[in-house]
Amino acid sequence: MFLQIDGTFVLQIINFALFYLILRVAFIVPVNEALRKRRAYINGVAADYERAMETVRTLQGQAEEKKARARREAAETFSLARAEANSEADLLGAAYAERAATLIDQAQATVAKELAAAKAGEEPLARELAAMLLDRAVATVGGT
Repeated sequence: MFLQIDGTFVLQIINFALFYLILRVAFIVPVNEALRKRRAYINGVAADYERAMETVRTLQGQAEEKKARARREAAETFSLARAEANSEADLLGAAYAERAATLIDQAQATVAKELAAAKAGEEPLARELAAMLLDRAVATVGGT
């Protein structure tokens, strides 16, 4: 009762071969082709993503360099402006110090003139005051 090869076995083999050919033509080849296309699309998208990320990293590096350069330029401009302002402040301070010295000299000269004028007129006033006091003293002594 071992298996015997008969006509149904041959028909089953032919039937299986036809089924496999139909399955291969109708399903396996189209599905494999679709999978191959899908894999190629995914690989293309991944490659595009990597290129885009490399571009982003490059642009970020350039942006950082530009920011650093702008900061350096701003610091340099600020430093130059500060130096210019300090220089201008020194010049203004020197000019006002000179002007103040001139005003002080003028004021001292005016005070010296007024003091000399006061001293020059001091003796006649002192004599007049002395005479008035003497007259009062004499009038007070003589009237008592």
